[in-house]
Amino acid sequence: MTGEEVPPFEGLVAGSLAWLDHTAKPDVNRILIVEAPAVLGWGRWNALDRTHGFGELMIGVEAAVKARAIRPIGAEELAVLLNGAMIAGVLWAANAGARNLQRMKKAVRELLEAPRL
Repeated sequence: MTGEEVPPFEGLVAGSLAWLDHTAKPDVNRILIVEAPAVLGWGRWNALDRTHGFGELMIGVEAAVKARAIRPIGAEELAVLLNGAMIAGVLWAANAGARNLQRMKKAVRELLEAPRL
């Protein structure tokens, strides 16, 4: 690590792609994305997600908005939409093979570019 700060938008992209890589692993996908909401109930799962995964996404979106790297639309709303898209995408990719994970990562990168200034 060089100690250089990553620009907020690049951090948002890197974090999102790292999340996809991690949650596409079969055991992680099954436990965190498929079983946890069913076992814990959506409310409890959402509360945990807001503290961890979604919370990090929210921080990234807020930082990108503050840095004027993306349009100043509602940060929470954008994070909710991105989170939902990435959950659906990783479910698809995890069940369709490694090639599709790469396709999904490309699509997420393009999706994140949409609100860019």
